[in-house]
Amino acid sequence: MMRLVDTNVLVYAHDRSSPKQPAAMKILGDAFSGTSQLCITPQILLEFYNVITNPRRIARPLTVSQAGRLVNLYGGSSRIRKIYPDSSTLGVAIDLCIRTETKGADVFDAYLVATALGQGVTEVYTENTVDMARFGMTAVDPFSS
Repeated sequence: MMRLVDTNVLVYAHDRSSPKQPAAMKILGDAFSGTSQLCITPQILLEFYNVITNPRRIARPLTVSQAGRLVNLYGGSSRIRKIYPDSSTLGVAIDLCIRTETKGADVFDAYLVATALGQGVTEVYTENTVDMARFGMTAVDPFSS
């Protein structure tokens, strides 16, 4: 089954100060070894770059060069499928926002879900389970015990 991998999983995988790093690395390692199927969007890669280079967001940020290499690695990997918005994504995202009375920065989660659903992806690895479920995704928190 194809699962979307959310930004927080990528961040934890590369945040050396996070106790969640081993679990996040296992998810990515399984995809690279071919034992699981993951997908990402350009939005997720940009969010990852934003967070992983920001000293206000993580204790030991990566340099822009390190982060850029990782974005290119994930973006260029044949083991992680890239999915993209299509001509209906914006309308679906706005419909999700209206139906759930979503506003502010949460509209970006709606857009991410609309992108995934438009490509037939209905499950996501994320810590953000409440918001993703609200928009109709099956959210799996790989860090909960």
